[in-house]
Amino acid sequence: MKILFQHPLNKRVERLEDTQVTGRELNRGFDRIYEDIDILEDKLNILQSEFTQFRNEVHQKLDTILTHITCIN
Repeated sequence: MKILFQHPLNKRVERLEDTQVTGRELNRGFDRIYEDIDILEDKLNILQSEFTQFRNEVHQKLDTILTHITCIN
């Protein structure tokens, strides 16, 4: 005999079960997030290094300009 009427709670439970994520899927998702974070950290480190190099070049140029302006070696 087929059940013609399904209780709303049963439907909600079935929908919830259909949307559940397995532990393996969750771990893979976190692994991807951590990989993306590592990539962003690498890019940030490169940017910090480039900024430090740029700052040092600006300081050198300012020192040269100030030396010429003040005539102090």
